[in-house]
Amino acid sequence: MAQYQPGEDLGGAGSGGFTVGRLLEKLAPVIGEPVTSQGLISALYTLRGETLGGLLPGVSFPRGADRRRVNLCIVPTTIRGGAFVAHDPAEGFVCAPDWKPT
Repeated sequence: MAQYQPGEDLGGAGSGGFTVGRLLEKLAPVIGEPVTSQGLISALYTLRGETLGGLLPGVSFPRGADRRRVNLCIVPTTIRGGAFVAHDPAEGFVCAPDWKPT
């Protein structure tokens, strides 16, 4: 961000794109060639509590249809000065009280 958007706020769509890029970087060795949707899905199933060094709260993609406990975390935001900002930047992710990464 400092190189390509100096002085701009961090976050938003760019942060989501960056995080997805880092996730694909991690999964690339197990996706296989040629890259297919099924290869990507199978690679996601290998993740267990993945944080990407703190970019994510600890995500897993278990097999099966029940996705209710996959990720119950958010980063609370508020509107300040006409822009979305983290409610408490020091707080980071806030998860459901009994949620644990699987």
